[in-house]
Amino acid sequence: MDSSRVKFPIEETAVSSSVINERSGERWHCHLCYRRPAIFAHVEYGCGLLLTYRWRYRRGSMCKEHGEALANRFLRRTVRWGWLPPLGKKHPAYARALRMNHATLAALANVPPPTEDTRASAKCIECGRGPVIRVDVVSYFGSIVTFRKVLRDGWYCKEHGLSIAQSHYRRTLIQGWWSPVSLFLNPWAIRKDRRAIKALRALRPPESGQVTSSET
Repeated sequence: MDSSRVKFPIEETAVSSSVINERSGERWHCHLCYRRPAIFAHVEYGCGLLLTYRWRYRRGSMCKEHGEALANRFLRRTVRWGWLPPLGKKHPAYARALRMNHATLAALANVPPPTEDTRASAKCIECGRGPVIRVDVVSYFGSIVTFRKVLRDGWYCKEHGLSIAQSHYRRTLIQGWWSPVSLFLNPWAIRKDRRAIKALRALRPPESGQVTSSET
């Protein structure tokens, strides 16, 4: 695989103090814990796997606590595994990942710790209804030489959360066993998705009479 042909789906995003001034404030809350203040952050890492590569990114509104934890974790992964082919330290993706994560950490250094808890007013990101809980699910797609991991997390009502969690659960059960690595990781993903499904089934149905995303 020619590393010069590796393409990434997102255009480079600058994270700077201007982003904090423009996108922080009362209208932004962390999408992981629903606390304020938060800023819009972008973190990423690339991992060479000899015959192929993995490239992951996370972007969204994050508080200081979760943003710094995520940026540091992605930074460590890039330093440890980003130099492996077909990427390598000379590939622009390696330098880009380092630059983006360092820029995110620099921007978050100017953000105060989260104080205001807005979970009581949290709404489903799909339909805008409540009550909601944070749904964190994962699915694996195994193949002969490699595997692919798909993450989904956010605040969802019972209706949309069950749909997403059950979809990931079915995919993992059917497609997650076809890689040697997946044999060790798939049981963990199955347990994680089952816990999410159990929590969502205990949640009250979403309230009626609120505007949904399809109606806006």
